Amino acid sequence: MKQSLSRFAIPFLCLSSVCLAHNGGHQHGHEGDERAHLMEEVGKLSEVTEVSKLEARDGLAWLHGEEKPYSGWVGKTWQVRHKHAPGWHEHSHPKQTRLARFKGGIPAESRWLDEDNLLKKMTMFAEKDRQEEKTWVSSFLKAMNTGVGLFMTLEGRTGNEPLVARYTEWSENGTKKREAKILKYNKDGYRKEDFTDWHDNGQVSEQGQSWRRGHYNIYGGKLVSFYRNGQKRSKELWDYGKPVTIKVWKTNGEKCPETKVAEGMGTYAWRDKYRGEIYVVHSYMDGLLHGPSIWYQDGEKKAVQNWVKGKRQGTEIKHGHDE
Repeated sequence: MKQSLSRFAIPFLCLSSVCLAHNGGHQHGHEGDERAHLMEEVGKLSEVTEVSKLEARDGLAWLHGEEKPYSGWVGKTWQVRHKHAPGWHEHSHPKQTRLARFKGGIPAESRWLDEDNLLKKMTMFAEKDRQEEKTWVSSFLKAMNTGVGLFMTLEGRTGNEPLVARYTEWSENGTKKREAKILKYNKDGYRKEDFTDWHDNGQVSEQGQSWRRGHYNIYGGKLVSFYRNGQKRSKELWDYGKPVTIKVWKTNGEKCPETKVAEGMGTYAWRDKYRGEIYVVHSYMDGLLHGPSIWYQDGEKKAVQNWVKGKRQGTEIKHGHDE
């Protein structure tokens, strides 16, 4: 279907909202990077149909007045201006644009653009037979219209995101940040992902499997991680948040003597992915935190937490300048 030529609106909102993050200045990738190529599929943003022109009927999305379910791109741009509290100055947040591609009245994918219309995230939705609710199309239209998925929480948001099949995220400099394929969902709403993460210099950061829900992450399966210089950092096996085996290396390739976890027992020294310095050493028994967790800063002991079978015991003991 040929798309409407109406320009999608830019609402200026003065709402009581909770700000979750601010975007800093960016560096941009080359015009010929992957993001630019992907945006060629969308065409001119000025010719993308505004999402408010769609309505849900019979479990599908329709353009008002049309006789066939909608196929094509829709979009909505948000440029939020608000106060964080009464008496505070109003301020603006960077523009964000959300696009979605429909096929036969069904949403197939979603894309988020930054203030310069550069692609930040691309999500491919699961097929219709994998969606949980019969009303998922109307729920997604509500989500697009009310700002679900924005970097801040707005009053009056409603609607839900569809189940996802795979997604890709990019850093501000144009390099890939994360790419994941969804393997399955569990009863708690977590999705098992087969993923690859990258450092901002293009080196792989982590590869493996984990369970994710929003920003929450539970390792579950094999995991290999790397330092920013490309050197292998760790090789791990997890069982839904419980370590089974873990091996760690230093930035120079030497084996980390502070880490030895086998059959859920031992110690794990979590090393900084940039300089390789030890940040925390955890103790485990039967896959649960058991014993001291010792935190470090600049090589000096910072704090100690005590655990018994996965539960915190007593108060945290702080050292040095944190006393």
